[in-house]
Amino acid sequence: MHLTLPIRYLLCVAVLAVSSGRGCSIANGQADDAAKIEFFETKIRPILVEHCYECHSAKSESIKGGLQLDSREAIRLGGESGPGVIPGDIENSHVLSALKFESVEMPPKGRLSDRVIEDF
Repeated sequence: MHLTLPIRYLLCVAVLAVSSGRGCSIANGQADDAAKIEFFETKIRPILVEHCYECHSAKSESIKGGLQLDSREAIRLGGESGPGVIPGDIENSHVLSALKFESVEMPPKGRLSDRVIEDF
């Protein structure tokens, strides 16, 4: 049976936590972190790569609005309009507002689907 890396990681974390007597709370915390990373890598990063990185990454010829979206630090730092994302404060997320076409309309080629925006 072939398991993908994140699934193997989750299984190893769970087995180690239980077998070490450390309990499931550690495994659950690590599993939650792994699940969040998996979600970002499968649902969010591909959208950023396809629709945003051309103008908002370190490899862009000119970083539009001073906003980079290719690292956690850069997204939180933001650009000319302020932080791209403020953890725990969805209402003041400039990135989400732009994706919803509430402020700036990003990506400029057209609004993303409601499902994609919901993932963000």
